[in-house]
Amino acid sequence: MAAARREDPSACVELSPNHLVGEFAQPDKCWTRRQVQAILISIVHEFSTLLERYNVRYWVDSGTLLGAVRHNGLIPFDQDVDFGIEQAGYELLRDTRVDVPDGFALHVYESAVNDVGRVDNAIPIRFVHRASGLYADVFAFLDKVDAEGRHSIGPIPSLCFGGCAHCPSTGSGRREFRIPREWVFPLRQCRFEYFLVACPNDSHRYLTHMFGDYSTPYAD
Repeated sequence: MAAARREDPSACVELSPNHLVGEFAQPDKCWTRRQVQAILISIVHEFSTLLERYNVRYWVDSGTLLGAVRHNGLIPFDQDVDFGIEQAGYELLRDTRVDVPDGFALHVYESAVNDVGRVDNAIPIRFVHRASGLYADVFAFLDKVDAEGRHSIGPIPSLCFGGCAHCPSTGSGRREFRIPREWVFPLRQCRFEYFLVACPNDSHRYLTHMFGDYSTPYAD
C-alpha cells in the first residue's frame, strides 16, 4: 500500500487554473490545503442551502458524491465540487433573480437576470467563492424515454465526462453520462462533513458507472 501523502500544513497549494474562475483568481495568494478544504466545504454548504431555499431538487455529483460516500465529506485533495440538478431547476435559476449569499457569485447560462460569467450549455451553472475563484460545477440533467418506455436522465454529452468508466463516446472526446432515473430518485440524505446533503437513491450504481471500482482511493 502506498504511503499517505504528508504535506506541510503551512505550504501553499498549487491550484490548477482549470479549477479557478479567472476573474476571481489570485495567483499570487497563498492558500493552504486546510484553507482550500474549508472553502470547498463552504461552497457545498452555501449552495445546497441556496438550492433548498429556492426549492430546486439537487444532489451532489461526481467527485463530491464520491467524497460523501467514501469519506463522509470532501475528497482530501479535491479542488472543486459538483452538483446535479434537473433541467427544470436550471430553468428556474436561469429565470429567477437569485439572492446570492455574500462572498459568492452565481453564473447561469443564458440568464437575463443573473450573471452569465463564462458558463456554457455543458456546465450551465457555476457557484463561485469570490475571494479564491474556487467553484461548484452544476450539471443540468435531462429526462429521456426510450422506445420501451424506460426513463433515463443525464446531462448533454461533453468533455467533462472524458474519464467516465462506462459512458459511451459521442465523438470528439465527448462522452454521455446517462443512467436510469431510478438510480437518482427518490433522493436520499447523506452526510457531508458536519451537515447533510442530497445524494442519488443508488449512489453505488451511480458511482460505479462513473468511476468503476471506486472503493479504493488512488495513491496520493
